[in-house]
Amino acid sequence: MGSETVGMSEESKAELDELCRQAVKEKHDEQRAIELYNQVLRSDPKHVQALSSLGALHHSSGRLEEVSDCASTREWCFQARELYELVLTIEPTRYRTVYNLGRLAHDLGSLGDAQKHYETVLSLDPDNVIACNALAFLGQLNQEVHMVTRQLPPRVRCDVRV
Repeated sequence: MGSETVGMSEESKAELDELCRQAVKEKHDEQRAIELYNQVLRSDPKHVQALSSLGALHHSSGRLEEVSDCASTREWCFQARELYELVLTIEPTRYRTVYNLGRLAHDLGSLGDAQKHYETVLSLDPDNVIACNALAFLGQLNQEVHMVTRQLPPRVRCDVRV
């Protein structure tokens, strides 16, 4: 739930976890939430919940910017991917973060990466709700690939892979 920092008191860890809970409540005020997560990360740069939540915040911000500013969208999504990948260096079996990486890849049109991440979620914990979501998105992904391949000339179809 919290941190990997050795030597930090339980009270300090609890304070950082409380800041994360406050940041979640502030999700309607994106700047405030980012400030709270950054405050946690200044005290504990490996605080998994803060890193993961900040990544999700950047990811959702990238989706919101999608229509208006492509450069901004790429920057938000790049930051989200970096944060998700950092979380997985600390806690490699955190299936929610792997799922979020899959959603990010899917949102960006990287269907092969999305499939890889969704399948990883299924292998980590096939009986949870996140895995069910991953399975649903795998189905959607396969439909998207099928639609694309149906529109291509026959000689190109064999080269399209997920």
